[in-house]
Amino acid sequence: MNTPAAVSDSTPSSLADASRAPTPSMLDAMLDAPVDLPADVTAGLLSLYDDLAAEYGFPLTPSAAFEELGVSPARIAEARAAILELPTLVKPPRDRRPELAVQVIRYLKDHTGAAHVIPGVRSYYSKPYRRFLLELRERYSEIEHEEFARCVCVPPETLSRWVRKARRS
Repeated sequence: MNTPAAVSDSTPSSLADASRAPTPSMLDAMLDAPVDLPADVTAGLLSLYDDLAAEYGFPLTPSAAFEELGVSPARIAEARAAILELPTLVKPPRDRRPELAVQVIRYLKDHTGAAHVIPGVRSYYSKPYRRFLLELRERYSEIEHEEFARCVCVPPETLSRWVRKARRS
């Protein structure tokens, strides 16, 4: 998402489109929201909403609310920058599970015999493959243990045993 350096007093033509402008009742609803935020923080959030509205084609834009809030464009830009420094507020963390699964598939494709599984009987995993999975475990530590084990198709108990053994050595 591109972040403008500052919010100008003049509304860009794409935002001035009457079909996208908030109606007075919508503006009142935004300004009377039950959230108790300072006006400049609210304006910063609305500025971010502006970007999202343009990027995803939302039907309205809150640009007109800036003037109603009585916040200077410079202060809006400051609040916006502060909000953008909070990545989890602006966008959720990226789901890395598909990336993890692809790495495992590539490894198994390139290393025939790295894993041999006989469902319900016994499984064999080569030492290099176990080391590879332990390296991945460290790189993808944000993924819960059970979910990680599911993504790499190794029983969670087996993976736990490998992790414990690696910590001891």
